[in-house]
Amino acid sequence: MKVRYRFGDFCVSPARRVLLRSGRELALIPRYLDLLILLLERRHEAVHRREIFETVWSDVVVSDGALSQAVRTLRRTLGDDSREPVYIRTVSRHGYRFAFD
Repeated sequence: MKVRYRFGDFCVSPARRVLLRSGRELALIPRYLDLLILLLERRHEAVHRREIFETVWSDVVVSDGALSQAVRTLRRTLGDDSREPVYIRTVSRHGYRFAFD
């Protein structure tokens, strides 16, 4: 059985490595898709920044700014608002969690 994550108008297929909105593929940097998949796999759980870095950027050293940029881009792609997020919530001094039911 292939895993797919559906939320709102979106569908993520980790096996095919695509993000779809209403059936249309959206362009996303591979690492940003990795971040989205990680948050979806652990939805309703806060994922610590350190774990995100170890999972998504395991082969390079990046700053917190790279993670912030990735989250900003994901939110923009999903039409999410950082002030009142529907999908990706910031967990203060910890990391992020995917919050859509």
